[in-house]
Amino acid sequence: MTHSDHPHRTLTLFSYFRSSAAYRVRIALNLKQIPHDIVPVHLIRDGGQHRLASYAAVNPQMRVPALRVDEAGRAETLIQSSAILEWIEEDVPCVAVDRHRQAEGGVGHAQDAGVAAGENRTPGAHGG
Repeated sequence: MTHSDHPHRTLTLFSYFRSSAAYRVRIALNLKQIPHDIVPVHLIRDGGQHRLASYAAVNPQMRVPALRVDEAGRAETLIQSSAILEWIEEDVPCVAVDRHRQAEGGVGHAQDAGVAAGENRTPGAHGG
């Protein structure tokens, strides 16, 4: 299955350019050549745009990334980078799957493991 199998689907990624979690999702979407729009959500400007009521309506956790999938008049929003990466992999699987890596948790988990938890702090939560 490829993105061309979904001609009436629109993907919108709510992202912040410095977020490593959002960066992983952008990498996966681009590597798999999945068309998508990006809505920037600045985590510093305006006191943190992720804290606005308009963004809380998109993602009640008020974190990035979030991926909205609009298809056939139905919208669904995925949150948390690992869940989004799993959805991307199910939607457009890799042609050659490394079975050993898949057994260890798949591509998304391998990417998540490479980023220290301290690098993914919510701005403002610790004075930054």
